Amino acid sequence: MQGMGAKGSTAVRSALVYNECINESFVTTRSGVKIPRLLYGTAWKKERTTELVKLAVRQGFKGIDTACQPKHYSEDLVGQALEELEGEGISRASLFLQTKYTPERGQDPKRMPYDPKAPLPDQVAQSFETSTRNLRTDYVDSLVLHSPIEPYSDTLLVWRAMENIFDQKKSPTAWHQQYI
Repeated sequence: MQGMGAKGSTAVRSALVYNECINESFVTTRSGVKIPRLLYGTAWKKERTTELVKLAVRQGFKGIDTACQPKHYSEDLVGQALEELEGEGISRASLFLQTKYTPERGQDPKRMPYDPKAPLPDQVAQSFETSTRNLRTDYVDSLVLHSPIEPYSDTLLVWRAMENIFDQKKSPTAWHQQYI
């Protein structure tokens, strides 16, 4: 690197830092939560969910993404996979588990995981209770808002309900997933 100007050595240092980062399996948040760079997504797996989650974990995935949205996800089968993996010596604590609260418009009206007539904060709490029951765990590592809600004030109500779950130490992270 001798003979490189200040700009050149900065670029090399940046490239080295970048390479270090992409070679890491986890990202650590400012609050110290370790999140795997890749999560195994469980949408649309249907009856093969248990088998495919176990295969993904055995192949090296350390994170699992699901949602309390029976229209597209089979959270109960993710829970079955977690239980079976535990029997194989792979602990729940060794995996990053992410679920989502999905607003009513994203749900199948025939298979609602919460009472759609309940106030939004209660819907979030009911959805989270359904998720933890389905997943056979008392906490998740990440709780995500699947999409924004109109009006914006309703999104804030849901967010506050998610913060309440966070405050109860049932999820160390809460996120908002936005589709643009």
